[in-house]
Amino acid sequence: MNENVDVPKKKKKSIGLEYDIKESLAWVTGIGTCEDADLVIPTTTEEGYKVIGIRGFAFENCKSIISVVVPKTVEIIEGCAFSNCINIKSVKLHYGLKEIWGFAFENCTSLTSISIPSSVINIGNTPKKEISPEERMLRAIFGEKSDVGSGNPFKGCKKLRSIKVNSGNLRYCDYINCLIDKQNKIIVSGCKTSILPGDDRAETIGDYAFYDCGDAFKNGLYIFETPKIKVIKAFAFSKCNIEKLFFPNTLIRIECSAFRDCSDIKEIVFPSTLMDIGWNAFEGCTKLYKIEYPCQIECIGLEAFKDCHNLTIVTYNDLSRIVTILPGTYSGCTSLSVVNLPQKLEEICCYAFSDCKNLQKIVFPSNLKVIGKESFASCEHLRDVFIPKSVENIDADAFLDCWPWLEEIHCETNIKPENWNPNWNRKRDYGTYHEVVWSAKE
Repeated sequence: MNENVDVPKKKKKSIGLEYDIKESLAWVTGIGTCEDADLVIPTTTEEGYKVIGIRGFAFENCKSIISVVVPKTVEIIEGCAFSNCINIKSVKLHYGLKEIWGFAFENCTSLTSISIPSSVINIGNTPKKEISPEERMLRAIFGEKSDVGSGNPFKGCKKLRSIKVNSGNLRYCDYINCLIDKQNKIIVSGCKTSILPGDDRAETIGDYAFYDCGDAFKNGLYIFETPKIKVIKAFAFSKCNIEKLFFPNTLIRIECSAFRDCSDIKEIVFPSTLMDIGWNAFEGCTKLYKIEYPCQIECIGLEAFKDCHNLTIVTYNDLSRIVTILPGTYSGCTSLSVVNLPQKLEEICCYAFSDCKNLQKIVFPSNLKVIGKESFASCEHLRDVFIPKSVENIDADAFLDCWPWLEEIHCETNIKPENWNPNWNRKRDYGTYHEVVWSAKE
């Protein structure tokens, strides 16, 4: 395949684009007065400056663009350069291109194929730029677009079916429509027709790699064939149609929001090797019914299972290492009825079980020290609470709106410890309190 070609002569170079000129070199910054549906980035501006890059957000939301040709002079396409260009069907990248930053073609929902030239040495990695505290504050106040982070350049490209990399590329390769960083063994991007490799060429599934891939997993059953996957990164499978997940026995970490809003997931089988589940990792998995944690797990992130409305049973291994249930972990799990807390548990943080409306009984382990603010708020079917003498601190409104079923709270101590908030047992927010039985026996 000959990549070193010029822009086809039959396509006129687009004029009227906006540029930023620095040191006699031009960066495309916007659509300007150009009205071309078939956008052909020129090699030089009308004034003769060489075009070497496309700035972030340059063509964001340009719904008139149907196709894009990027010439050999362009070395960098920055993050979100073509974000939300929902009518782009084809993109032609020429030899000479070196970098495609994170989210460069985000939500180009009509794009069906992409071919990466051999010259590309960076896909999805956005160089970090240091900004002063003053500039950071101004951006927060005035809403200026900040530098976009790293991630799949083709995030949300729902119709993408073909991902190819020129065989001469030393950094990247493709495998059945998976774009793989060979150097770091990361799957950078996937699509509707991807199949994960069954060998050791990939150990990590990258940020947003399969984000919102539509019916990519239309059979509902997803088995990780590769025995080497160790990490699933942020938003990797978020919004995918998956019913069952069987992970490899090499998996160590699932990062934040990795399976967020996968509303069809019903069953998850965690491997014994899993040690870390990131925040919001399974938030909004509304059909998920049951969770069994392996003993190796050390951290379950905040709001990891928030709003899993069908979640009914949560089981911790008897040898579980978990010592803290972080804020909002099971918040909004309205069907949750059975939880056996880990024996080494020391702290239940704020809102951990808030709005678990079907939770009837919770058994606190003898090592528990802290019960956080509103940790069981609005658990309206909670009937039986026994607080062991190990508890040193209970924050405000821990059992707020746990009525009408919770009439009494039983405490093993004979008096209220001084670190308990005065409103720890408030029944409602207008000053009524649950009755407390002191010196109680479990």
